Amino acid sequence: MYDIEVYADRFEQEVMYALECNAEQDLEHATQQRISEIEQKADDLLKRMDAQLEAVKALRSSLNPSTGQTAEETALFTEWLS
Repeated sequence: MYDIEVYADRFEQEVMYALECNAEQDLEHATQQRISEIEQKADDLLKRMDAQLEAVKALRSSLNPSTGQTAEETALFTEWLS
């Protein structure tokens, strides 16, 4: 009877250890997956922000004439006045 109890306890310990190991692996996998999702969302957000920044730069450059163009127009205007 004593041997059966020892084997039963040992079996129970092994089962508990296996469950603990599996739980740790599942948690680690879920954590890595969540980190990956967060990184992907951050990358997507950065790409959208970069696209918006480029759009703002393009809009600003289309609204403000370049200095070279303004100087050229000024020179033509002063030539026309004289």
